[in-house]
Amino acid sequence: MSEQDVSEDISIVEFKGLNNYRRVRGLGRGAAGSVDLVEHIVSHQQFALKRIEFQFLTESEQLAAENEVILLRVLIGPTIIRYYDSFTEEGSLYIVMEFAEKNSVDEMVKDYKARGRKFDNEQIYDWIAQTVVALLIMHSKNILHRDLKIQNMFLSHDDVIKLGDFGIAKALSTASDMARTSCGTPYFMAPEVCRGEVYGQKADTWALGCAVYELLTLKKPFDGSNIQQIFDQIQRHNYESLPADVDPHLKLLVSRLLNKLPQHRPSVWELAVDTKIRQHIDKFVIDKNCWEEVSAVLDTADKTNSGNADKKTHDLSVSIPELYKIIRP
Repeated sequence: MSEQDVSEDISIVEFKGLNNYRRVRGLGRGAAGSVDLVEHIVSHQQFALKRIEFQFLTESEQLAAENEVILLRVLIGPTIIRYYDSFTEEGSLYIVMEFAEKNSVDEMVKDYKARGRKFDNEQIYDWIAQTVVALLIMHSKNILHRDLKIQNMFLSHDDVIKLGDFGIAKALSTASDMARTSCGTPYFMAPEVCRGEVYGQKADTWALGCAVYELLTLKKPFDGSNIQQIFDQIQRHNYESLPADVDPHLKLLVSRLLNKLPQHRPSVWELAVDTKIRQHIDKFVIDKNCWEEVSAVLDTADKTNSGNADKKTHDLSVSIPELYKIIRP
Protein backbone atom coordinates (compact mmCIF):
# COMPACT_ATOMS: atom_id res chain seq x y z
CA MET A 1 0.00 0.00 0.00
CA SER A 2 1.42 3.38 -1.00
CA GLU A 3 1.68 6.37 1.32
CA GLN A 4 -1.11 8.04 -0.67
CA ASP A 5 -3.35 4.96 -0.28
CA VAL A 6 -2.74 4.96 3.47
CA SER A 7 -3.66 8.65 3.70
CA GLU A 8 -6.85 8.08 1.71
CA ASP A 9 -7.79 5.04 3.81
CA ILE A 10 -7.31 6.98 7.05
CA SER A 11 -9.55 9.78 5.82
CA ILE A 12 -12.53 7.40 5.56
CA VAL A 13 -11.84 5.30 8.65
CA GLU A 14 -14.44 5.36 11.42
CA PHE A 15 -12.32 5.42 14.57
CA LYS A 16 -14.92 5.65 17.33
CA GLY A 17 -16.20 2.46 18.96
CA LEU A 18 -14.49 -0.73 20.11
CA ASN A 19 -16.52 -2.66 17.56
CA ASN A 20 -14.30 -1.13 14.86
CA TYR A 21 -11.17 -2.89 16.14
CA ARG A 22 -9.72 -6.34 16.59
CA ARG A 23 -7.18 -6.72 19.39
CA VAL A 24 -3.86 -8.12 18.16
CA ARG A 25 -1.81 -8.10 21.37
CA GLY A 26 -1.02 -6.09 24.44
CA LEU A 27 1.72 -3.47 24.30
CA GLY A 28 1.82 -2.39 27.94
CA ARG A 29 -0.16 -2.02 31.11
CA GLY A 30 -0.20 0.39 34.04
CA ALA A 31 -2.15 0.85 37.26
CA ALA A 32 -5.10 2.55 35.58
CA GLY A 33 -5.03 1.37 32.00
CA SER A 34 -3.38 -0.41 29.13
CA VAL A 35 -2.21 -0.01 25.55
CA ASP A 36 -3.08 -2.62 22.93
CA LEU A 37 -2.08 -3.12 19.34
CA VAL A 38 -5.34 -3.24 17.40
CA GLU A 39 -6.33 -3.69 13.77
CA HIS A 40 -9.13 -1.71 12.20
CA ILE A 41 -11.63 -4.26 10.85
CA VAL A 42 -12.35 -2.28 7.66
CA SER A 43 -9.01 -0.72 6.66
CA HIS A 44 -6.84 -3.45 8.30
CA GLN A 45 -4.50 -0.72 9.49
CA GLN A 46 -2.85 -1.14 12.86
CA PHE A 47 -3.06 1.40 15.67
CA ALA A 48 -2.10 1.69 19.32
CA LEU A 49 -5.28 1.87 21.39
CA LYS A 50 -4.78 3.34 24.84
CA ARG A 51 -7.41 2.52 27.45
CA ILE A 52 -7.69 4.60 30.63
CA GLU A 53 -10.12 3.20 33.21
CA PHE A 54 -11.82 6.07 35.01
CA GLN A 55 -12.87 3.97 38.02
CA PHE A 56 -9.25 3.76 39.19
CA LEU A 57 -8.51 7.46 38.77
CA THR A 58 -8.80 10.41 41.11
CA GLU A 59 -10.40 13.59 39.80
CA SER A 60 -6.98 15.13 39.08
CA GLU A 61 -5.88 11.98 37.24
CA GLN A 62 -9.02 12.07 35.10
CA LEU A 63 -8.19 15.66 34.22
CA ALA A 64 -4.67 14.53 33.27
CA ALA A 65 -6.13 11.89 30.94
CA GLU A 66 -8.39 14.46 29.30
CA ASN A 67 -5.41 16.82 29.09
CA GLU A 68 -3.48 14.20 27.12
CA VAL A 69 -6.24 14.08 24.50
CA ILE A 70 -6.32 17.87 24.20
CA LEU A 71 -2.55 18.06 23.75
CA LEU A 72 -2.41 15.17 21.29
CA ARG A 73 -4.85 17.03 19.07
CA VAL A 74 -2.56 20.03 18.71
CA LEU A 75 0.83 18.28 18.74
CA ILE A 76 1.40 17.35 15.12
CA GLY A 77 4.82 16.58 13.70
CA PRO A 78 6.96 13.91 12.02
CA THR A 79 8.59 12.87 15.32
CA ILE A 80 5.50 12.90 17.54
CA ILE A 81 3.10 9.98 17.97
CA ARG A 82 0.11 10.83 15.81
CA TYR A 83 -3.34 11.16 17.38
CA TYR A 84 -6.35 9.92 15.38
CA ASP A 85 -9.36 10.02 17.69
CA SER A 86 -10.72 9.31 21.17
CA PHE A 87 -13.98 8.05 22.60
CA THR A 88 -15.52 6.96 25.89
CA GLU A 89 -16.99 3.51 26.24
CA GLU A 90 -17.67 1.08 29.10
CA GLY A 91 -16.41 3.56 31.71
CA SER A 92 -13.05 4.05 30.01
CA LEU A 93 -11.40 6.63 27.81
CA TYR A 94 -9.92 5.20 24.61
CA ILE A 95 -7.28 7.04 22.57
CA VAL A 96 -6.49 5.88 19.03
CA MET A 97 -2.86 6.62 18.19
CA GLU A 98 -0.13 5.82 15.72
CA PHE A 99 1.54 2.47 16.33
CA ALA A 100 5.34 2.61 16.52
CA GLU A 101 6.36 -0.78 15.19
CA LYS A 102 9.62 -1.12 17.13
CA ASN A 103 8.21 -0.19 20.55
CA SER A 104 10.33 2.09 22.78
CA VAL A 105 14.01 3.02 22.82
CA ASP A 106 14.04 1.58 26.34
CA GLU A 107 13.39 -1.90 24.92
CA MET A 108 16.29 -1.48 22.51
CA VAL A 109 18.57 -0.28 25.34
CA LYS A 110 17.71 -3.40 27.35
CA ASP A 111 18.41 -5.59 24.33
CA TYR A 112 21.76 -3.92 23.62
CA LYS A 113 22.78 -4.16 27.27
CA ALA A 114 21.94 -7.89 27.38
CA ARG A 115 23.98 -8.54 24.23
CA GLY A 116 26.92 -6.30 25.17
CA ARG A 117 26.36 -3.96 22.24
CA LYS A 118 26.62 -0.17 21.95
CA PHE A 119 24.79 2.43 19.90
CA ASP A 120 27.05 4.20 17.44
CA ASN A 121 27.45 7.95 17.75
CA GLU A 122 25.70 8.72 14.46
CA GLN A 123 22.58 6.80 15.50
CA ILE A 124 22.49 8.73 18.76
CA TYR A 125 22.85 12.04 16.90
CA ASP A 126 19.92 11.03 14.68
CA TRP A 127 17.72 10.34 17.71
CA ILE A 128 18.80 13.56 19.45
CA ALA A 129 17.93 15.56 16.34
CA GLN A 130 14.54 13.88 15.97
CA THR A 131 13.73 14.43 19.66
CA VAL A 132 14.77 18.07 19.38
CA VAL A 133 12.31 18.47 16.49
CA ALA A 134 9.53 17.05 18.69
CA LEU A 135 10.45 19.37 21.57
CA LEU A 136 10.62 22.37 19.22
CA ILE A 137 7.03 21.68 18.20
CA MET A 138 5.94 21.29 21.84
CA HIS A 139 7.82 24.31 23.17
CA SER A 140 6.64 26.46 20.27
CA LYS A 141 3.13 25.91 21.65
CA ASN A 142 4.34 26.61 25.21
CA ILE A 143 3.86 22.96 26.18
CA LEU A 144 6.31 21.10 28.40
CA HIS A 145 6.55 17.33 28.13
CA ARG A 146 7.59 16.90 31.82
CA ASP A 147 8.17 13.15 31.45
CA LEU A 148 10.71 12.82 28.66
CA LYS A 149 12.56 9.50 29.02
CA ILE A 150 13.63 6.64 26.78
CA GLN A 151 10.44 4.73 27.70
CA ASN A 152 8.43 7.51 26.00
CA MET A 153 10.66 7.66 22.93
CA PHE A 154 9.12 5.19 20.48
CA LEU A 155 10.58 3.89 17.23
CA SER A 156 8.92 3.57 13.84
CA HIS A 157 9.77 0.76 11.42
CA ASP A 158 12.64 2.84 10.01
CA ASP A 159 14.07 3.77 13.45
CA VAL A 160 12.61 7.29 13.56
CA ILE A 161 11.90 8.61 17.05
CA LYS A 162 8.25 9.24 17.85
CA LEU A 163 7.83 11.09 21.11
CA GLY A 164 4.72 10.08 23.04
CA ASP A 165 2.94 9.69 26.36
CA PHE A 166 1.76 13.23 27.09
CA GLY A 167 -0.32 12.34 30.14
CA ILE A 168 1.42 14.85 32.41
CA ALA A 169 2.51 17.37 29.79
CA LYS A 170 1.63 20.92 30.77
CA ALA A 171 0.46 23.80 28.63
CA LEU A 172 1.72 27.17 29.83
CA SER A 173 -0.11 30.41 29.10
CA THR A 174 3.09 32.11 27.87
CA ALA A 175 6.59 31.03 26.96
CA SER A 176 7.94 32.68 30.11
CA ASP A 177 5.54 30.84 32.46
CA MET A 178 7.08 28.36 34.84
CA ALA A 179 5.42 25.17 36.07
CA ARG A 180 5.23 24.46 39.78
CA THR A 181 4.04 20.85 40.03
CA SER A 182 6.66 18.13 40.46
CA CYS A 183 5.85 15.62 37.74
CA GLY A 184 7.79 13.08 35.75
CA THR A 185 10.04 10.13 36.35
CA PRO A 186 12.50 10.63 39.27
CA TYR A 187 15.57 9.51 37.28
CA PHE A 188 14.99 12.22 34.68
CA MET A 189 13.88 15.08 36.94
CA ALA A 190 15.89 18.30 36.73
CA PRO A 191 17.51 19.62 39.93
CA GLU A 192 15.10 22.55 40.10
CA VAL A 193 12.16 20.13 39.93
CA CYS A 194 13.66 17.98 42.71
CA ARG A 195 13.92 21.08 44.90
CA GLY A 196 10.29 21.96 44.30
CA GLU A 197 11.20 25.19 42.52
CA VAL A 198 9.44 26.68 39.55
CA TYR A 199 10.77 25.35 36.26
CA GLY A 200 10.39 25.87 32.55
CA GLN A 201 11.38 24.45 29.18
CA LYS A 202 14.91 23.61 30.29
CA ALA A 203 13.56 20.85 32.55
CA ASP A 204 12.82 19.02 29.29
CA THR A 205 16.35 19.57 27.97
CA TRP A 206 17.77 18.19 31.25
CA ALA A 207 15.66 15.05 30.68
CA LEU A 208 17.01 14.87 27.12
CA GLY A 209 20.52 14.94 28.60
CA CYS A 210 19.63 12.00 30.84
CA ALA A 211 18.29 10.11 27.82
CA VAL A 212 21.44 10.80 25.77
CA TYR A 213 23.66 9.68 28.66
CA GLU A 214 21.69 6.43 28.90
CA LEU A 215 22.03 5.83 25.16
CA LEU A 216 25.80 6.31 25.44
CA THR A 217 26.35 4.17 28.55
CA LEU A 218 23.24 1.94 28.77
CA LYS A 219 22.76 3.14 32.35
CA LYS A 220 21.18 6.12 34.06
CA PRO A 221 23.33 9.14 34.97
CA PHE A 222 21.84 9.37 38.45
CA ASP A 223 20.65 6.34 40.42
CA GLY A 224 19.74 5.25 43.92
CA SER A 225 17.76 2.72 45.93
CA ASN A 226 14.97 5.20 46.71
CA ILE A 227 13.63 8.54 45.52
CA GLN A 228 15.51 10.56 48.14
CA GLN A 229 18.84 9.02 47.10
CA ILE A 230 18.06 9.72 43.45
CA PHE A 231 17.17 13.33 44.24
CA ASP A 232 20.39 13.70 46.23
CA GLN A 233 22.43 12.33 43.33
CA ILE A 234 20.73 14.69 40.87
CA GLN A 235 21.21 17.78 43.02
CA ARG A 236 24.64 17.23 44.60
CA HIS A 237 26.67 14.78 42.53
CA ASN A 238 28.16 14.61 39.06
CA TYR A 239 27.44 11.80 36.64
CA GLU A 240 30.12 9.17 36.00
CA SER A 241 32.47 10.17 33.17
CA LEU A 242 31.49 9.05 29.69
CA PRO A 243 33.58 6.33 27.96
CA ALA A 244 36.69 7.44 26.08
CA ASP A 245 35.27 6.35 22.69
CA VAL A 246 32.32 8.78 22.89
CA ASP A 247 32.46 11.59 20.33
CA PRO A 248 33.94 14.72 22.01
CA HIS A 249 31.05 16.88 20.80
CA LEU A 250 28.58 14.46 22.39
CA LYS A 251 30.52 14.63 25.65
CA LEU A 252 30.29 18.41 25.59
CA LEU A 253 26.60 18.26 24.72
CA VAL A 254 25.84 15.98 27.68
CA SER A 255 27.79 18.26 30.03
CA ARG A 256 25.74 21.24 28.84
CA LEU A 257 22.41 19.43 29.06
CA LEU A 258 23.17 18.11 32.56
CA ASN A 259 24.24 21.46 33.94
CA LYS A 260 22.56 21.73 37.33
CA LEU A 261 21.88 25.44 36.82
CA PRO A 262 19.02 25.89 34.31
CA GLN A 263 20.28 29.34 33.28
CA HIS A 264 23.44 27.66 31.97
CA ARG A 265 21.59 24.78 30.30
CA PRO A 266 20.78 25.10 26.58
CA SER A 267 17.20 25.57 25.48
CA VAL A 268 15.77 23.42 22.71
CA TRP A 269 16.02 26.51 20.48
CA GLU A 270 19.77 26.62 21.09
CA LEU A 271 20.08 22.89 20.50
CA ALA A 272 18.42 23.31 17.10
CA VAL A 273 21.35 25.43 15.87
CA ASP A 274 24.09 23.26 17.37
CA THR A 275 26.25 22.35 14.38
CA LYS A 276 26.08 18.55 14.67
CA ILE A 277 22.43 18.41 15.74
CA ARG A 278 21.35 20.73 12.94
CA GLN A 279 23.20 18.66 10.35
CA HIS A 280 21.20 15.61 11.48
CA ILE A 281 17.95 17.60 11.60
CA ASP A 282 18.52 18.79 8.05
CA LYS A 283 19.36 15.27 6.88
CA PHE A 284 16.17 13.98 8.50
CA VAL A 285 14.07 16.73 6.90
CA ILE A 286 15.45 15.88 3.46
CA ASP A 287 15.16 12.11 3.88
CA LYS A 288 11.54 12.30 5.11
CA ASN A 289 10.38 15.19 2.90
CA CYS A 290 8.97 16.98 5.94
CA TRP A 291 10.25 20.54 5.53
CA GLU A 292 6.73 21.98 5.42
CA GLU A 293 5.90 20.35 8.77
CA VAL A 294 8.91 21.73 10.63
CA SER A 295 9.91 24.88 8.75
CA ALA A 296 8.15 27.26 11.16
CA VAL A 297 9.89 25.99 14.28
CA LEU A 298 13.29 25.77 12.56
CA ASP A 299 12.89 29.32 11.29
CA THR A 300 12.06 30.43 14.84
CA ALA A 301 15.17 28.68 16.14
CA ASP A 302 17.32 30.41 13.51
CA LYS A 303 15.86 33.83 14.29
CA THR A 304 16.12 33.29 18.05
CA ASN A 305 19.80 32.42 17.75
CA SER A 306 20.68 34.65 14.79
CA GLY A 307 23.47 36.35 16.71
CA ASN A 308 25.01 33.13 18.03
CA ALA A 309 24.30 30.46 15.44
CA ASP A 310 27.24 28.79 13.79
CA LYS A 311 27.57 30.23 10.26
CA LYS A 312 27.98 26.83 8.66
CA THR A 313 24.84 25.53 10.31
CA HIS A 314 22.92 28.65 9.36
CA ASP A 315 23.95 28.38 5.71
CA LEU A 316 22.91 24.71 5.61
CA SER A 317 19.52 25.41 7.13
CA VAL A 318 18.82 28.18 4.65
CA SER A 319 19.43 25.77 1.78
CA ILE A 320 16.92 23.21 3.00
CA PRO A 321 13.79 24.73 1.39
CA GLU A 322 15.53 24.74 -1.99
CA LEU A 323 16.79 21.18 -1.52
CA TYR A 324 13.28 20.13 -0.53
CA LYS A 325 11.86 21.59 -3.74
CA ILE A 326 14.42 19.63 -5.76
CA ILE A 327 13.74 16.24 -4.14
CA ARG A 328 10.00 16.63 -3.60
CA PRO A 329 8.12 14.23 -5.90
